[in-house]
Amino acid sequence: MPVTRIKSRWRGGMQEFFDYTTGETVEVNAPYKIYDDFLGLAIDNTNDWTVAAVNAGTATINAAVGGHMRLTTGIADNDDVEVASLLTFEASKHCVCEARIAQNDVTKTSFNFGFADATGYAVDLLACDYAIATLTSTAPDCAVWFQDSDATTPLYRCVAVANNVDGTVTAVPAATASPVIAEFHTYRVEINSSGDCSFFFDGDFVYTESAGITTTDDLCVYLGFINREGAANTLDVDYIRAWQLR
Repeated sequence: MPVTRIKSRWRGGMQEFFDYTTGETVEVNAPYKIYDDFLGLAIDNTNDWTVAAVNAGTATINAAVGGHMRLTTGIADNDDVEVASLLTFEASKHCVCEARIAQNDVTKTSFNFGFADATGYAVDLLACDYAIATLTSTAPDCAVWFQDSDATTPLYRCVAVANNVDGTVTAVPAATASPVIAEFHTYRVEINSSGDCSFFFDGDFVYTESAGITTTDDLCVYLGFINREGAANTLDVDYIRAWQLR
């Protein structure tokens, strides 16, 4: 008999199937969901995704096995690219998002992934930026993973922001914390009906911020990418998946 690596579990009132060796979600039984494995010829920024970029940045399909979306920044310092769904998610409906992402230059770029209250922010800013050891949250409400090369210590971190109040910035355990060029990791954000924001890294639980986000705000699935030097940089996304109760 073939060996299966797929198991199932109930989370937030929905059944999901996952690869227990990688922690990646395979399928989830939810009434409202978005799955994109980026297998087509182009990013559909008419029907599925909004794309905003500074100085000729792009979001395109990269011809890789399994399909990848590639974000490419412009060449000026702090040029950014933002990809998002519409504002069709809400914390009160137990929303979840997950993506498998690789920075192709971890020492000169920053990214955000998770839920945010806008599809894009001011020029040269993401939902959250982190310089030296200080978080700057542009988004009034968000729950995101990030890695910012402007930080003194480059780590994979997560944070939730509720009505302009920042939660606790939390890094993944030291054994897996140091970013590696072009290494894929799976990032997951779960928000329950109370606004509690839980963060998972490569299938492992990292942190929960209680009442971390405003439950009545409309949210989008948000991916922001920015360079921290005067040169174009790239980020690859294997897939983005998100779901919630109707």
